[in-house]
Amino acid sequence: MGDLIGARQSGGVEVRHARLPDDADLLTKARELAAALIERDPALQRGEHQALRERAVARYPRATELFRVG
Repeated sequence: MGDLIGARQSGGVEVRHARLPDDADLLTKARELAAALIERDPALQRGEHQALRERAVARYPRATELFRVG
């Protein structure tokens, strides 16, 4: 998240920002693909979606509760 006396701090979250309007088409396509994926596999239970599920649960520990809500 920053440097303190020349040493990078740990524990922070690396933030990436979209470059609007340059990334507008990319963001639209990503939103469409995400919606289609969730429509086909809302709980990310298919084998090909396990990595996404693991990442969601690692980042958002209550993610599986949200999967059930829809």
